[in-house]
Amino acid sequence: MDQLDTITVIVGRREEVCADKADIYLSIDGPNFITGIAALKKAREVAQLVADLLARGVKDHDIALLGVLANQTAGAVGRNTPATYRLRIHCPNLELLSDTLGVITAHRTVTLETVAWRFPDEKLMEAKWLEGCLVSAKEKAAQIASALGVKLLAVHSLSEKWIETAPEPIATPAIPAASATGTGTRPVVNAGFSLAITKQAEVQVEVKFRVSNYA
Repeated sequence: MDQLDTITVIVGRREEVCADKADIYLSIDGPNFITGIAALKKAREVAQLVADLLARGVKDHDIALLGVLANQTAGAVGRNTPATYRLRIHCPNLELLSDTLGVITAHRTVTLETVAWRFPDEKLMEAKWLEGCLVSAKEKAAQIASALGVKLLAVHSLSEKWIETAPEPIATPAIPAASATGTGTRPVVNAGFSLAITKQAEVQVEVKFRVSNYA
């Protein structure tokens, strides 16, 4: 079989994609052990934090209880057992992130664990980028074919490769600091992280076109 005459073109697109939302992970200590979703309303420290968040515009469905840990090393576990509650607060708008963090860190028994950055819908982005690359590949192939004096006949093969480097979640451990009254210490958050988190995204498309015989 005669070898096909082909033209191969490679095009790509690379950009920084900015986070548009975030998930805040935190833990809060309380004197009572209450399990299940009821803890959001019946555990006093948790309920107060939830109420303050709702008052600042956080939606009820954006607050999730991830788990409850009973701080008991021996003996029976009951309602009067100290407990640690883990919560996730979803922030769909980064413009509200500073206010949300302010509410969280104002509570003495809260420890901010991690801020995990979330990005726009990747499927929509990938579809748009791929379409643009395919258009560019066809235009580039047509330009090459015209310069060589041949005609494009059909697509012989196509491959795509996506490369993505996402930032690691940034832990924000509590550090000791003087209380507002000047007596004792309380945990505060080292919020030394950037709010403009980005990741590198890149697509590479290789298209091989069949062409007419060279003159």
